[in-house]
Amino acid sequence: MLNIICCCTIKKEVEYILKEIGIKDEVAFLNGHLHDYGSLQRELTEQLKKTKERNNNPAIVIIGQACHPDMNSILDQHSAVCLNTANCFEALLSSEKERLDKESNTGYLTSGYVEWVKHIGWTEVDARIHMGFFDRVVLLDTGLVEITDEKIIELFDFIQVPIEVKKVNLENLKKLIMEAIDRAKNSQLPPGGRS
Repeated sequence: MLNIICCCTIKKEVEYILKEIGIKDEVAFLNGHLHDYGSLQRELTEQLKKTKERNNNPAIVIIGQACHPDMNSILDQHSAVCLNTANCFEALLSSEKERLDKESNTGYLTSGYVEWVKHIGWTEVDARIHMGFFDRVVLLDTGLVEITDEKIIELFDFIQVPIEVKKVNLENLKKLIMEAIDRAKNSQLPPGGRS
């Protein structure tokens, strides 16, 4: 049984990938309010403790290493592994993120982030404080959530930053998840137990 914990901002993408690779284990999705370090650490730690109560298998945390400054310490304390990537945007874009970053001061959103921004309780002022310093926002379209012109206009009205929609595939995220699963499974082996 795999213990999988994931940020809700890529929920649809992760559910799709896990189904595609035949993983039927339940996933604990962290809520979208966790882009506050204290909240993220509390909820992630709580979920990691729950996985230990269920079984002694290592947890796979589908979160980037840069999502919390103490991510490695949190994971080490609970025998967990996370994706070998900085964040979900890099996981979806791979090396292309670096190119986009060089073009302008770019913010990124997933369709899950768009939902999170709506439900977090931000006012338009909050949205502009958090997003207004970007020259543009790139909305990553994985094709799993319909991104209509109306949604883009509504988002623009809310954040007041130009939005570019970029189609992305799930191959890099899938590769990172599979690597994390392999690392978690290999960490279960006793010393010298690798074959």
